[in-house]
Amino acid sequence: MELLEGEEQQPIVFERLLEEWHRIADAYKMENKINLFALMTARPPKLIGKNLIEMTVENTVQEDLLLVAKPDIVNALRSSLNNYAIDIKSVMATNDTARKPYTAQEKYQAMIAKNPLLDEFRRIFNLGLE
Repeated sequence: MELLEGEEQQPIVFERLLEEWHRIADAYKMENKINLFALMTARPPKLIGKNLIEMTVENTVQEDLLLVAKPDIVNALRSSLNNYAIDIKSVMATNDTARKPYTAQEKYQAMIAKNPLLDEFRRIFNLGLE
């Protein structure tokens, strides 16, 4: 699908962008495209500069979903906001949660990371892991 083109580039008011964003998301919900609705409503879009909308995605599946729906979303925003320079860019969310150690070996490695002398004591006293 081709993107709409035009000369008009009215400044984007963020509140108006959010209204249109949610209107489009609601339309996807009515069409039973729940994945797109969830993607668009999980995190609010960010307006970068004058015409670039940054959309945060959690994984590559969401990124692919956004890539497929991008022409429809961009065209709807361009026509409703009278700005034909609008574009959407996806950004992968950072996952800062650390995995908790589960096995005895993982727990031991986590303790060594906190106190490296632990491994030296294990060797001196000839201790093993169970």
